[in-house]
Amino acid sequence: MRKVLLIIFLIFLPLAPCFAQKQTGMLFGKNHAFYFTAPPGWILDNKSGVSQGLHMVFYPFGETWGSSPVVAYGLSNTKDNQIKTIDDKINKTIKDFHSQGSPNYKARRQSSMFLPNGKEMVICYFEGDQWGNYEAAGYVNEEETINFIVYTTRTKSAFDLHIGSFKKLVASYKNVYPKRKEKINDDDFVKMVEKSKQCVSSSPGKAYEEKVFNSLGKKMATFMRDCASYLSEGEMPNFELVFKIEQNGTISEAFVKPMSALSVCFRGLILGCEAPRHDFDINLQHIIMKIK
Repeated sequence: MRKVLLIIFLIFLPLAPCFAQKQTGMLFGKNHAFYFTAPPGWILDNKSGVSQGLHMVFYPFGETWGSSPVVAYGLSNTKDNQIKTIDDKINKTIKDFHSQGSPNYKARRQSSMFLPNGKEMVICYFEGDQWGNYEAAGYVNEEETINFIVYTTRTKSAFDLHIGSFKKLVASYKNVYPKRKEKINDDDFVKMVEKSKQCVSSSPGKAYEEKVFNSLGKKMATFMRDCASYLSEGEMPNFELVFKIEQNGTISEAFVKPMSALSVCFRGLILGCEAPRHDFDINLQHIIMKIK
């Protein structure tokens, strides 16, 4: 099998927003990777909030992160002994505000929203902080984390005016971090690599591999650029990826080794991409990503 080796020279990679055209942002780390897409009339900004630890923020078109009367931002909370459930997270938020000078801060649980995959998004409204803000948040309980999006406004009128856009933002949530059942051990990964070799052992298989990487090569380089733009050099280890292409060309499964923020981000971006159609019973492709 011809291994496809992609070497990314980071010095030439500009910092660019993820999914700039789609206004879709991914928040990712070693135990989470998920998307939100800006509702109509809003934009994604993955630069302005970085100094505050916010890598995915949204606000209405024409506004700025610093001056907009309404903003939203994505976050993830790793589960631990204190926070195991969404209610734990909500209660801790209230407790923190009380201890930091907002004794009247309170939450009002709203009706949950159910996402297209059946996952429950818990919605909660907050008010009573010392600055007079009105806020909402949408929470999803994942296996290792509580992922959420916060909507904050300076006035009640702004809250009411844009709450519909917030609900559209919440509904766009998509988790792409592999579930436990989607993870494979080292032995199974090696077996998949061997199967990928079989897929390109014939002349038609080699020809199809060439089509795949001619079709996806530029996208892969863009994915690496976007993922790398969030990370320091020490957070970018080399990794391997095996992905399955359905006969209609859809990339339906992807597995990475080792798991890192970089490899998780790349996996999340390549899932659902479209490769050329094929007539093989099964097609697996294997690539090695080396960072220099």
